[in-house]
Amino acid sequence: MLSRSGLQHAVHRSLLLAVTMGVVLLPVITTAETLTDLQQSLRDKQQRIEDLKKQAATYETNLRQKQREGLTLSNQLTILSDRITKTKIYIETTKTELEATSLEIKQLEQGIGEAEQQLGQYRSDLSSLVRWLARRQDRSLLQVFFTYSSFASFYNELRYLQATETKVVDLVTQVQTVRAKLQTTKTSREEKSQELNKEAAKLTQQQLSLEAQEETKKYLLEETKSSEKRYAALLQAAKQEQEATSREITLLEQTVRERLKAEGIATNGSRPSLIWPVPNTRGISALFHDPDYPFRVVFEHSGVDIRAYQGTPVRAAASGYVARVQTGGKRGYGYVMLIHNGGLATVYGHISKIYVKENSFVAQGEVIAASGGLPGTPGAGPFTTGAHLHFETRLNGIPVNPLPFLGR
Repeated sequence: MLSRSGLQHAVHRSLLLAVTMGVVLLPVITTAETLTDLQQSLRDKQQRIEDLKKQAATYETNLRQKQREGLTLSNQLTILSDRITKTKIYIETTKTELEATSLEIKQLEQGIGEAEQQLGQYRSDLSSLVRWLARRQDRSLLQVFFTYSSFASFYNELRYLQATETKVVDLVTQVQTVRAKLQTTKTSREEKSQELNKEAAKLTQQQLSLEAQEETKKYLLEETKSSEKRYAALLQAAKQEQEATSREITLLEQTVRERLKAEGIATNGSRPSLIWPVPNTRGISALFHDPDYPFRVVFEHSGVDIRAYQGTPVRAAASGYVARVQTGGKRGYGYVMLIHNGGLATVYGHISKIYVKENSFVAQGEVIAASGGLPGTPGAGPFTTGAHLHFETRLNGIPVNPLPFLGR
């Protein structure tokens, strides 16, 4: 049995808990100081992110202005330099976002530790109060009455008992609140961890993009020897080859479909689902009709460029008929074209090696070629931005965005 002083102490503790709801009872001076430091560091990172985004916006404005000007070597080199600088800013921004997210995770983990500490304290106090109430309520009112020398003392005992019962209910509510807060904080930590992984992946893609842009600039300087005349000649050659290839593919597709139909081979079945011709582990360096494509003033980018190491196996995106095999020679553009059902055709460009023959059938996933794209290598063509696979999808002869077909 608790003494009266013990009872008063228990009630006092319960009152203190009620008054200080949501406040950690155990000493957390060091934690509080750390939390302040974390919050200040986080504010600094967020401010840095805002400053970097403003810098990137300025470069973006300058790029759009330059892209409206004439396509000269000098202008193109300036555009590439600005893009490289902008990409470096994006990389620094992403790194800072990674650091900020890490700080947020630390902050959340600290909150989890505090909540668990608080929950443990509440549970301990609740257990003490419940045990005390159980012991007191085992006695009848008559037994309690005869324990005290006066009615006033008995009345005070009843008041303490009622107050303690009320505080037990309050404490149960507090435990539930802290538990809910703990679960919410843990969920936030998991979400931030996933965000951290996405930012790390984004950083990898940005660094790959930077490498490709620097390679493009280096290639331009080597090929042109800083001569505007040589640059104009290269552009003209690239334009002529692109237009000739596009015409050839369009006319050839129509001719092949008619020939297959005459031979009793139908190509009007349901349109197939496509698989990635090379693994999409290194990202895409240029999109369909990409506004940032280096040579967009000369011609639109008619497919997507999938980053792939030189010599990566290229697989048929769907079962089909090999309509064209173009090696490209030492300096020309190498590609393979497949005809599929439903008016669909696929083109695989910058091919360094070819493993299939024209007028043959291939199955989905079958290796048909090896990727290329390194400047100056077989099949890369006169203009390329580094090792990658140029992949096109065409519907009834017209280039369309491949990504919806690939389920990106």
